[in-house]
Amino acid sequence: MIERVGRAMIAVVMVVLLTTASGLGTSAGVAQAASRVKNVSLQVGATSTVHHLSWYARAVSGQSVQVRQRPADGRWSGPARTVPARAHRTSERGWVGLRAVVAGLEAGRTYLYRVGSGRGGWSSTGTFTVPAGDHGTFIALGDPQLAHRGRSVRGADGWRRTVESATTRHPRARFLLSVGDQVNDPRSVSEWDAFYAPTRLRGYRLATVPGNHDVARRSTTYGEHVHLPGLAPAGRTVAGTGDYHFVDGATLVVGLNSNEKRVEVHRDHLRRVVAANPARWIVVVMHHAPFSGAGHLHDADVRAFRARLTPEFSRLGVDLVLSGHDHSYVRTHLMTGAAVSHRTGPAPATVRPGPREVMYLTLDSSSGSKHYALEGKVPWAAVRHQGMRPSYTAVTTSPTSLVATTYDDRGARVDSVTLQR
Repeated sequence: MIERVGRAMIAVVMVVLLTTASGLGTSAGVAQAASRVKNVSLQVGATSTVHHLSWYARAVSGQSVQVRQRPADGRWSGPARTVPARAHRTSERGWVGLRAVVAGLEAGRTYLYRVGSGRGGWSSTGTFTVPAGDHGTFIALGDPQLAHRGRSVRGADGWRRTVESATTRHPRARFLLSVGDQVNDPRSVSEWDAFYAPTRLRGYRLATVPGNHDVARRSTTYGEHVHLPGLAPAGRTVAGTGDYHFVDGATLVVGLNSNEKRVEVHRDHLRRVVAANPARWIVVVMHHAPFSGAGHLHDADVRAFRARLTPEFSRLGVDLVLSGHDHSYVRTHLMTGAAVSHRTGPAPATVRPGPREVMYLTLDSSSGSKHYALEGKVPWAAVRHQGMRPSYTAVTTSPTSLVATTYDDRGARVDSVTLQR
């Protein structure tokens, strides 16, 4: 029976998970489950010791997550913890959405997991790690915007390559963060399937925000696939969307649904979340970039965010804002509200933000499905780049610095900046 949200049971289990790649410990049920379970996604929870999972299945009965500590031989054997899933309806005929929460995790432990049921079969086995310590690296990914064309999905190969390149260079990444427009047409089953297809995604927690394409024509498919922690009514535009946040070690990450254009909604949510979650670093992610370098910089909603929301980021002590939407790369000077507050040359490698000074990064496409030409110079840009290749940004924190380094899918460095305290 499909449970409604108000009746959903959230299961809590004392286990440990680790982030590496997947594909271990197949069983006789895996082949059967291949056609009955799909889009398995490990996602962020409220803290690094809480993990959310979501997947689609053909049947509801008995669906659960099984987890167990990884033995020395890496094989699935012996007893496992079972976390029952709660089901919800989806827009895809013949498929039910499942969600589960695994909490009480221990930092630094490696675990195996699989989803499914004894009757319907189990997915292949994945492995992942609970991050240890308060600092490390996470990977930010600009618009994949996978687009169905005939019998193929444009950008699918580039998306897979970028995920593989990023996790190969940063195998201990704490989580992956997509800044919106996961797909081009949210009603396209093949686009969502392609987004979740890279096997490396099975080994890392994923965080996302909705882009304008994800919720086009008021589609609810984005919310049917994700399982966001701390999801607030603020910023809700369609079911399953809204502003949310999570804490990873010493970093507070706040995701804003920028499809909600009322600035005061985001402002009030930010004030509540920042006051309740003291953190060494504050990172905001929103799809629509306040400071970009291509055609969207002129859009009315972007101009409103730039004029009215960025002063709130400065007041609240936000360190870094990550966005996409404009399919090109821009790193700003330090900004106070909408004004350039400090310049130390055309592209300083190290900056020392003062009070109320914020750094903004607009990320290019992580799949290469679409790139936009840069416009003329804009006053806020310290670095602009359009390499016409997929790219990603690795963000590494320590007690005294935040380093954001951008690479293309071949591993060539595009830009790097250090925020020094």
